[in-house]
Parts: sequence; C-alpha cells; structure tokens
Amino acid sequence: MARSKNDPFLTGASAGPWDRPHGTPEARLVAVLDESGDGLGLKLIPNKSRAVQENEINELAVTGENAAPGGTVERAAFLAFVEFTSGGMLIEGDRVEINGETIGEIAGFNETPMPNHRTVVVRKSTLATGRQRGYGLEDTITVVPVFTPV
Repeated sequence: MARSKNDPFLTGASAGPWDRPHGTPEARLVAVLDESGDGLGLKLIPNKSRAVQENEINELAVTGENAAPGGTVERAAFLAFVEFTSGGMLIEGDRVEINGETIGEIAGFNETPMPNHRTVVVRKSTLATGRQRGYGLEDTITVVPVFTPV
C-alpha cells in the first residue's frame, strides 16, 4: 500500500521522541536463533512504533550501529523468535529485557518478512546470537516503556 504524501512519518511532523504512556508487552522465546551477518541492508520503516497482538510472532535482532527509524542496518545478530503473551505497543527507545536482563533499546522495525513476521531491531553494543547468549525456549521478554510520567 502506497503511503500518503501527508504521512506524518514521511513529512517529519512526528519528529522527536514518542513520549506517551503505554503498557509493558511481554513475550516468550519460541525459537532460539544462531545467525548473524554483515552487509544485510535491513531497511527500517520510518514509523517509530508498531502495535503487537497477543500470540503474534516477531523476530528479535541486535545491532551495534546507531540505527533509527527510516535507516538501514548492515550488521546484526539474530536472537530469537518470540510470541507476545500480551498485546501492546513497541516504540523506539523502549528497553528490551530477556529474563530480567536489559539487552538494549528498540531501534526500529523491518517489515520485509511480513506477513510472516516483523523484525524488531535492538541497539546493543555487543553482537551475539541468541544461541551464543545461552537463551532457551520459554525465556521471558519484557518491553519496558520509556516515557515521562504524567
């Protein structure tokens, strides 16, 4: 579907951080990944947020690059496929935790694999795959919202 020339994400009207209260989506690992790559050319959509539904599957990847919505990620390590156990919003800058340990913050979203899944790219200084990190099935993921309380 073509985007409108008035889309606020394309015109820059939505520039600046998303600073709105939102919930804490949770998920569980359903597949541990062991892939990484250079020269990937993962295009991040310009949107800073995506809604997720309960039972939706997403892929988690980490990059050491200063990635942002609308940019491209060349180097990444893939952590896992996760199933959201509660719906909610994923927003650039939100903190991602696995088993209570912070792994980084959401950098953006690649939707090339849709409708199968979306890839949530997380900024992290250390690149290591899910298998290298020792993740297991049923490990828990929490997306911690970052916003100024009202």
